[in-house]
Amino acid sequence: MEIFKKIIDIKRILEPGNAVEKVSNHHSEFDDVGLKKEPALSEIKKLIKRLDSDDKYEVWEILEILTEAKSHADFIVRAFKKGKKRRKVNLAYVLGRIGDEKAIETLIDSLSSKDWEIRWACAIALGEVKGVDEDRRETIAVKLAELLKDESWDVRRAAATSLGKLKCRAAVKPLLEALKSERMVRFETAKSLAEIGCDSEDIIPLLEHPDIDVRCKAIEILGEIGDKKAAEHLIRFLEADDAGLRRTAAAAIEKLGEWQELVDYLETSSNRKGRYYVLRALRGFINIPRVYEAILNALRDEDEEVRYAALLILAEIGDIRAVKGIVKALGDESDAVKRAAFTILLRIGEECIPYIEEEIKKAEGEYLEILETLLEKIREESRGFSIW
Repeated sequence: MEIFKKIIDIKRILEPGNAVEKVSNHHSEFDDVGLKKEPALSEIKKLIKRLDSDDKYEVWEILEILTEAKSHADFIVRAFKKGKKRRKVNLAYVLGRIGDEKAIETLIDSLSSKDWEIRWACAIALGEVKGVDEDRRETIAVKLAELLKDESWDVRRAAATSLGKLKCRAAVKPLLEALKSERMVRFETAKSLAEIGCDSEDIIPLLEHPDIDVRCKAIEILGEIGDKKAAEHLIRFLEADDAGLRRTAAAAIEKLGEWQELVDYLETSSNRKGRYYVLRALRGFINIPRVYEAILNALRDEDEEVRYAALLILAEIGDIRAVKGIVKALGDESDAVKRAAFTILLRIGEECIPYIEEEIKKAEGEYLEILETLLEKIREESRGFSIW
């Protein structure tokens, strides 16, 4: 159990995006070594011995210092090869940051270790390698791609992440295969494919995959890639039975900047759930006149959820033009929409009084009662408070 806890601490330090934050007032005996000054060999020997410390802040600081010891890379390589598991896991990070030929070869050789923690650490470290030519990156990518079939999902996940950092086209095919078959690491695989910048033609076939998770990730990647031509392949997912597919498709089309496609769908589709997600995706384009009008018209949509969503978007935009549409929502057949409109207008306050008075002139029945009640409450409070 103790060794497991130690491994978890090391993973928390080395995992991409999860590096332990340094405490601003943390001080150790190594502070005078300096993070930018290359330490002497005698200092390196002492530092490596201290890598077995249980103080994770000290370990992280030591690792950062060792990454500056590029002229002593051979010694660190030897220390890695002779070290036990915990030391190897730590020094793998250093070798990746040093990134010279011997360091890279050592990491590649260790990808075949029988110990999964060592394979995991070396896979992460190879993603840190910088400044190598295309041929070398491809060699590293090919070796990492082999780990996408590793028995450990931690190792597969690390390999997928590092392949994205390398941005090597040779990784696209194996990553696509992993995306189709590997449920445990799909997030990292999808992110890496987007980082590499694969062609939309590579991803579009996955939209037909029988697994809904694969289709969803394929939609996300197409949004990240940024190829506007992909929008025509995504529109149909706004009609999907699954809410996740509809939401993901709307978000991807929004990222592509294809607001015209979204507006056309909103104005012509009979799928109320699709219209709802499209409406939410259009919020980022509210300053475009046609989008604004489409959202305003959505206040008359046949579906209550769509009208409610449109109301909230109009309340967010900070434009007095929206008040007239919100006032009309007080006559909505849905109690939820009416309550929301009432609350919004009450918070706006005196600025909406002219619009309420204008509407009162032609209102009748319950609608008239609501308008008069609202007007009375605004005048009573008369604080002039405005959320805009």
